Amino acid sequence: MGRKSLWVFPRDVSDHCLLVLKNGGWVWGPKPFRFNNFWLQNRDFKRVVEEAWRNQTMTGWMSFILKEKLKRLKNTLKVWNKEEYGGMEERVEKLV
Repeated sequence: MGRKSLWVFPRDVSDHCLLVLKNGGWVWGPKPFRFNNFWLQNRDFKRVVEEAWRNQTMTGWMSFILKEKLKRLKNTLKVWNKEEYGGMEERVEKLV
């Protein structure tokens, strides 16, 4: 369920006032993958990517294999980021 907000605007000429109801927080699908440039400065990053890529074996169409490998790499990087940087995005979100 989303967050709801209500704004009441002042009356001008009429005895009615404008109400704006915002029903936010909709889930529009999966969050986009965010690549952090500072990962490139981490000495373990290249090893993590290479191991994750090499350790995946699957069969099928080349486009399917690429899609699945990228999806699994994304999950590996999410876990690695949380372990390495301690969920920095969550801390930034809390601060904002």
